[in-house]
Amino acid sequence: MPIRAILFDLEGTIINSETLWFQAAGNILTARAITKDPTLESKMIGTSLEQTCALLKELHQLPDSLSELARLLYAEFAILHAQQVPFFPGFLHFFAQLREHKLATAIGTNTPVRLVHQLKTSPSLESLFGSHIYTPESANNNVKPAPDLYLMGAKNLGINPTDCLVLEDSIPGVTAAKRAGMSCIRLATTIPTREILAGEDLVVPGYDAISLQTLLAA
Repeated sequence: MPIRAILFDLEGTIINSETLWFQAAGNILTARAITKDPTLESKMIGTSLEQTCALLKELHQLPDSLSELARLLYAEFAILHAQQVPFFPGFLHFFAQLREHKLATAIGTNTPVRLVHQLKTSPSLESLFGSHIYTPESANNNVKPAPDLYLMGAKNLGINPTDCLVLEDSIPGVTAAKRAGMSCIRLATTIPTREILAGEDLVVPGYDAISLQTLLAA
C-alpha cells in the first residue's frame, strides 16, 4: 500500500523532552530524600502523565494521591520546559521533504493538551501540523498503547490506516501504531537499541537514516 500520511509521536520523537520528565520526577523524589528506583526512567518512556504518576507512587510507596502527584509533576516539568524545547536533529529537514511530496501529517501524543500548548518550539507545532495534533483529551483519554490517537489522526486526515506510517520512540507507541493497523518506524532516541521490541517494521538511529524515497517506492 502506498504511504499517504506520516503520523508522529511528539516527545522523544519530534522534540527532545523525555529527559525533562525524568528530571521532574527525580526532583519530586529528591525533595523527599527518596532514592529513585533504577527502573523508573525506562518504565516512564511513552507513558501518559497519569501512568507516570502511578509508577512514581507504586515504585516508591508515595502516600500522595495520583491527582496530587500529577499536579506536582506538571509543576516541575513546566519549570524545566519554560525555555525553548529543541527538535531532534534532522526532523525539520525530514518534515520539509514530506511537504514536498504532499504527504499528510499529524501528531498523536500522550502529552496533555495544556502542556502541548505551552511547548515553545521554533517553528511552532501549530504552524507545522495545524489542527492535526491529537492529545489524550482528543480520544477520551484512551492513551497509548491503545490505538485511538492514531486512528483519530487517520480518520480526520481522511486516510485509511493501512496507508499511514507512524514514527515512534517507545514500546507503548509502537504497540498503538500496530494495533491501529499502521506501519511503524521506531527512532532509537530514548531506547538506544536497534532490536525489534514491539513489532515495529524498522528501527533507525535518527531522521537522517530514513530514506523517504525508499519508503514511497515500497
